[in-house]
Amino acid sequence: MQQDHLAVIDRSALHALEAVLGAERMKSFIGEYLVQAQRLDSDLRRAWSRHDWEATYRPAHNLVSNAGNFGAQKVAALADAIQHAAREHDEAALEAALEPLSEALIEAAKELKRLYPQD
Repeated sequence: MQQDHLAVIDRSALHALEAVLGAERMKSFIGEYLVQAQRLDSDLRRAWSRHDWEATYRPAHNLVSNAGNFGAQKVAALADAIQHAAREHDEAALEAALEPLSEALIEAAKELKRLYPQD
């Protein structure tokens, strides 16, 4: 899969964000992202269980931008693949990205929590 070469977390994106927010606000922002990412993933899967293309597209689209803010490159790339598949009504492509997205979300969350421990 083409996402294999991507970093779990692009630290330069995190450093840029931290430069704007500060270290303490960054921890809080990361915590908010982690909750939001899980909610969006749940929304996406619930929508896809109904094969609702439009409702599947929206959380995938939001995951792309949210993950991009935190440098979660694999998450962003896989969510992007899902949003494109939803737009094209490409069931095979969408299905192929679902499990890797789950894995990438777990991997990104672990790395973000390691870099910015949550209280």
